[in-house]
Amino acid sequence: SESDDAAVILVELHKLLGDRVTPLVAAREDERAFHRRFRFTAFPALVFLRDGQYLGCIERVLDWQDYLLELPAILGRAPHEPPPFRLPAHCAPSPVPPA
Repeated sequence: SESDDAAVILVELHKLLGDRVTPLVAAREDERAFHRRFRFTAFPALVFLRDGQYLGCIERVLDWQDYLLELPAILGRAPHEPPPFRLPAHCAPSPVPPA
């Protein structure tokens, strides 16, 4: 599953980044609250925080090279609010045709 893949990726990212990151895994019962707080739209999600403040998120499982490209940008950001919630495209209402 993608969650199992993400667990392996998390271990490898920790090896790569060392003390720059402290990996934590949300307990199953806390996943929805975590999801609401950081407003990501897909699982699994790696959420990056500094002193509890949001830096960014990587959703789903990516190619290893994509992590290497995205991580420096995420870790170099100043903390900010998570993005506003957006409805996934497959859930968006269809436009109503004019009458």
